[in-house]
Amino acid sequence: MKVEDEAEEPETEPAEEPAEEPEEAAEEVSAAEVEDEEPAEDEGDATISAQATSGTCGTNLTWTYSSGSLVITGTGAMKDYSGPSYAPWYDYSSSIVSVSIGDGVTSIGNYAFWTCSSLTSVTIP
Repeated sequence: MKVEDEAEEPETEPAEEPAEEPEEAAEEVSAAEVEDEEPAEDEGDATISAQATSGTCGTNLTWTYSSGSLVITGTGAMKDYSGPSYAPWYDYSSSIVSVSIGDGVTSIGNYAFWTCSSLTSVTIP
């Protein structure tokens, strides 16, 4: 009977080895993604890089965000923003420190800078 008891002991060590392979693959992907990204301007917020981002905020207006500065250029009125319709620079709003409005901008939209909690300087011609 003692021989049968010894034969029934399960071996658990080999089952652990395959679990290591997916972790290594995930690490390689993460390293590749980090290498392709621009370094963050503010090390405390790695999601916002120093690379400029831009878009439209009115029929003939464009906005550009880079390193804490938001610049609005073009001609005409800025679109109004309210409720769930946030300004297109919303993802950067907590990092915007200064805003510069160009000469051709005829009006600033409602709630355009509502979530810009770090805003300390606005230049309007």
